[in-house]
Amino acid sequence: MQDGDMYAIQAGDEVVSAAEHKALQKKVKQLEQLLGRKTMKTEILKEALEIAPPKQLISRMSFLPANDSLSSLVVNTLGLLRSNLYQRIYGRNLSRSARYNKQEDAVLLPQIEALYDGRETNGYRPLLSTQMASCAQMIMASFE
Repeated sequence: MQDGDMYAIQAGDEVVSAAEHKALQKKVKQLEQLLGRKTMKTEILKEALEIAPPKQLISRMSFLPANDSLSSLVVNTLGLLRSNLYQRIYGRNLSRSARYNKQEDAVLLPQIEALYDGRETNGYRPLLSTQMASCAQMIMASFE
């Protein structure tokens, strides 16, 4: 090792420690991996753009498995939403249903108002807990 150091000093080259050398090798390896990922993304984009323009890609990507990491990579690379891909693959709408149903409220509203008018507390939670307690008492009384 000393001979190598001596040659480096004689040639005017910079001498680096072994730890710094390992750190630089690790950094080179990370950069090579990053370059590989970027190259893969570029190839995916080239192949996808040969199929169709980006807005039409979702309809043509049904061959990709939904749970595959490749499909996630393709969709993320193209800047598209995975939910659109899943909807195409599974053929169903995965959106949430409406949470508010006015017809159901119309049935419950008179019952709530009847309970509310007879109570001093405000809000549905105290009303509900009082109602549940009275129902529980009636059930217990029926067993006696």
